[in-house]
Amino acid sequence: MFNTTTSLGKDVTPDDQVVTVVCKPGDWSTTSPFIPPSTKRLRSRNNKMSPSPLDAERAKSELSAREIAYVLHQGQAQVERLERLEALLVADPIFNHETMNYLPRGEQYKRATQMAARVEIIARRNKLSEEDTEQLRLVFQGMTSCAASTTLHTLMFIKNLGLLFTEDQQAKWMQLAKEWKMVGCYAQTELGHGSNVRGLETTATFVPETDEFEIHSPTLSSIKWWPGALARTANFGVVYARLILHGKDYGVHNFMVQLRDLETHEPRPGCTMGDIGPKIGFNNVDNGYCKFDRVRIPRDQMAMRLATVDRTGKYSKNKGVPQEIMYFTMLQTRMGFVRMNAMALGKACTIAIRYSAVREQGYDANDPKSNTELKRHERMSLNAVGAAGNQIDAFTKELSEQIHRGNVAMLNVGHAMSCGLKVLASDIGCAGIETARRVSRYDDEQRTCSSAMRLLRIGANRHACILLGDNVQTVTAEGENYVLSLQTARTLLKVLGAFRAGSPLPDSMKYIANIDQAVPTPRARSAQQWLEPATY
Repeated sequence: MFNTTTSLGKDVTPDDQVVTVVCKPGDWSTTSPFIPPSTKRLRSRNNKMSPSPLDAERAKSELSAREIAYVLHQGQAQVERLERLEALLVADPIFNHETMNYLPRGEQYKRATQMAARVEIIARRNKLSEEDTEQLRLVFQGMTSCAASTTLHTLMFIKNLGLLFTEDQQAKWMQLAKEWKMVGCYAQTELGHGSNVRGLETTATFVPETDEFEIHSPTLSSIKWWPGALARTANFGVVYARLILHGKDYGVHNFMVQLRDLETHEPRPGCTMGDIGPKIGFNNVDNGYCKFDRVRIPRDQMAMRLATVDRTGKYSKNKGVPQEIMYFTMLQTRMGFVRMNAMALGKACTIAIRYSAVREQGYDANDPKSNTELKRHERMSLNAVGAAGNQIDAFTKELSEQIHRGNVAMLNVGHAMSCGLKVLASDIGCAGIETARRVSRYDDEQRTCSSAMRLLRIGANRHACILLGDNVQTVTAEGENYVLSLQTARTLLKVLGAFRAGSPLPDSMKYIANIDQAVPTPRARSAQQWLEPATY
């Protein structure tokens, strides 16, 4: 049998109280709140063991799951590579995440951080390349659905360091970052910050007497708020602040700021830091806040690939480096959200489709009412959308390589695409997960379901809810969707206008040449004609 207990971590708020279920070993009765992974067969209404409905469903398919995997993951070699990396993780019991979502928030953070650290240890022990290590991190996230705070270090901090800091600055910090001797975060968002990055309020004022910058939060709304890994994990941050030289504002630049003592991990003097508290999802990531009170850093800790400040406080732009790359880290992160939503939607569809296969509905156990063509189409269509999202990696990789080579010809197109794809992926992904959750929620006739079926429904719905809670943040993160959709529209209209004025189209936008044939121009010549059906 089982009993319920409540548990609170020592640094967790009462809102984090959860109910944990303790089960005796081997007590896997049909009334148990758990379904063991080894269970292949379910009890039917007459309490007799029956063949798994999943086996029956799979037997109907004429498709090769293996061949489909090759298509989804860009070939046999990549699938075998992922399987090889996955094997390194499944052999380690620390990656058993079945109880993760039943833990208090503080324990979730601890467990996710332990697993992420083990990924790095495994990569080192097996002498994996940087590319394979990055793939191993993705496999870990896909296998466990655990977002870890360390992701912000590898996804945003290191990439920002490699993109916007000079070679001399990278020589000082990059190896330390890759060896995890410094752990960073991306401190851009502020309490009063919306989609206007240029409106950030944190200041970095040059102090010529000491050759330093003074990082300061002059207002309540200027407090850094939301950055992942800021609350507990990071000891350094790439801080976005307004550059002030001799009283003149030169706009937003980024600065390398040490946030915590490297020995004690306590916040540095002048840094007031903490956790923003429970969220709708993503609760194993420590989103935090930081108020800077005149924190001094050396002048050479300003990112100086795009612009420099000399000992006298003279500002100079580096004309050999395109200024547009300053926000490329956000572009990369948006593209990562496309993959993230594709993965989550795929999982939600897997839950819903498998649940539908074993779901009993109606009074006749032999009447497969749940497998209607409409429901099959609904779930399989969502699954196809999730699979399509996986194909965006090739474009992201190509764009990143071109930017690092100094070729920014595709940057404007890349910005428009990243905005549009992020909007599309997060809107469709979150709506699709919610559809899957609804499918996993109800039976038309609950009274005719066995207790095992009811528990299966509860478990499927819970996992779908967790996926939705963790992914719904992508609708607003790195740019609110309504604002980003306007960015895409702006680029499209600008390119269309240039094309009609005689300029050639970029190779990636040749399709615009056919717009007048695809969408005929309305024949309206007056305000009244726009209201007449005959115009259309």
